[in-house]
Order: sequence, then C-alpha cells, then structure tokens
Amino acid sequence: MKKFLESVSWNVAFHLNPTIPHLDEHGAKKLGEKYLLHVQRHLFGACPDNHYAKLALLMEYSAQDLWHYHGFGYVTSQKKEKRLLACGKQWFISTVKRFFENGGARAPGYQLHAGSDPRRTYNHLWIHPTAIIEPIHDRSSMLNYACKKWEQDGKEDRVLLSGREPKQSII
Repeated sequence: MKKFLESVSWNVAFHLNPTIPHLDEHGAKKLGEKYLLHVQRHLFGACPDNHYAKLALLMEYSAQDLWHYHGFGYVTSQKKEKRLLACGKQWFISTVKRFFENGGARAPGYQLHAGSDPRRTYNHLWIHPTAIIEPIHDRSSMLNYACKKWEQDGKEDRVLLSGREPKQSII
C-alpha cells in the first residue's frame, strides 16, 4: 500500500480533524469513507463509475486521544481541483456534523429516549471539526509526514481509498 501511495502523482493534500470525543476506530473509518464519497459525489455526481479522482485518507490516532486523517487527492481537472480546494473544508465539516447527528459517535452512557431527536446530541461548542485542503508542492515531504510510523501504527490497515484513475479529458 505504501508503494501505491508513493506511485501516484498526488496534487492535493488533506489534513482533517473531526475532533469528536469518543470516536472509535470503526467510527473513524466510517466517517472517512463517508467524506471520500461526499467529495466524489460533489465533484462527479452520484454514479461511482464517474468518480475520476483518486483519493486516499490515512487514519491516525493523536496524542490528544482523537482520530484524524492525513490524505491525498489526484484530480487532473483544474476546475474540479479548484472546487475541491475551495469547498472541501465545508464538505468535511458538514459530513462530520451529519455523521454525529446520525449517531456515528456518542458519549459513553448516552441513550436516546423514545421520541428524542438524535440531532440534540450534536454540540457545536465541543465539536470543532477542522480541515486544511491545499495543493501539494512537495509530494515527498507530504508522503513522509502522512506515512510516519507506518508499521508501528499499523497504518496499512487504516488507509481509505476512493475513486479511480482520472481521465485527462474530464473538465
């Protein structure tokens, strides 16, 4: 997997932090997959056959006991790359909010009562998702940073992939 990541000419970098306390590894994987699908749909529509961007997220557990992601995108269309750079942060924030509202992560001991609204569990005062999505200027440095402690942290099992080889002619 690491060789695959090194073989792609990534042109976009992701640094995503949902800042959801009590998010476990399974939830972090589901959230990352939802975000990748969200990005593909915004760029190319609902049909997976049209998802002509390669996207990768590497899940990482921080010293602050929070899951976050480093990732890469390979988008050949300048128009779609600009859209991703301009809108990707907001797409991440809305994905995190919907994920949490739909029960993707809850505080220990929290129980929904009959008739209660699950959206009441989202508290924007203690969940502050952050995202930096930027062009890659030094691919080697970005890969080294994202892949740090590759074997020690078991990152190979925590790589999320989406999309397929971009067509050069897609605008």
